[in-house]
Amino acid sequence: MGYRKIKIRPGADIEFIGAVRASLGQDAPLMADANGAYTLRHAEHLADLDPFKLMMIEQPLAHDDLRRHAQLQDRLATPNLPRRIDREPGKSREHSCAWQRPRH
Repeated sequence: MGYRKIKIRPGADIEFIGAVRASLGQDAPLMADANGAYTLRHAEHLADLDPFKLMMIEQPLAHDDLRRHAQLQDRLATPNLPRRIDREPGKSREHSCAWQRPRH
C-alpha cells in the first residue's frame, strides 16, 4: 500500500487528519499538503499534528520561504517539505528538501 496525502488548511486540519488517521490506523503512511496556507504564527497549531505521526507536512508555508520553513522545523517533530517533489521525467528536484530534527 502506498502513502495517502490529504490537503489541509487552517480550520480544516486537526479534526480531519485525526479522522483519517483513525480510519487508516497508526501504521498507514500519511502526509498532509498545506499549499502554503500557514504562517509561523501557526507553529504551535501545526505542532498539534505531531501526535498523528505524519510522514511530513508538505509546504506549510510559502514555497520559497526556506528560512521560515527551517525555523518552523525547529518547533515541530513532523518533518516539513518546503516544496513539492516533482516525479515527472525531466523535472528538477534540486530545490526540494525536507528538514527533520532528531526526535527526543
